[in-house]
Amino acid sequence: MENFRAYQKKYYQEHREEKVLKSKIKDLANLYGISKEQYDFMIENQGGKCAICKSSWTKKGPTVDHDHATGKVRGILCSNCNWALGLIHDDRNVAWGMIDYLCDSQQIKEV
Repeated sequence: MENFRAYQKKYYQEHREEKVLKSKIKDLANLYGISKEQYDFMIENQGGKCAICKSSWTKKGPTVDHDHATGKVRGILCSNCNWALGLIHDDRNVAWGMIDYLCDSQQIKEV
């Protein structure tokens, strides 16, 4: 039994990337209705960077962003930008409010 466990562990380590890729391809199709080729095309079209902040991917890698109401894929984001959109519930008014706040808060106002 111990030899079998060692074999399993070794096999998993040797085939980990292949298993992760298969899982990714399955998720792209099942969750977002896109192929691996479409996903790769979107990343290439964005210059290999996040569609919002233009930074490289975090450790979690690229994240598929989609409209929760329609299910339509919008682009590929870093996990931070994807989380930010989720936190504001994709509300453009909140996003504009954040932009206004950042612009206005550049100068400390005296009380």
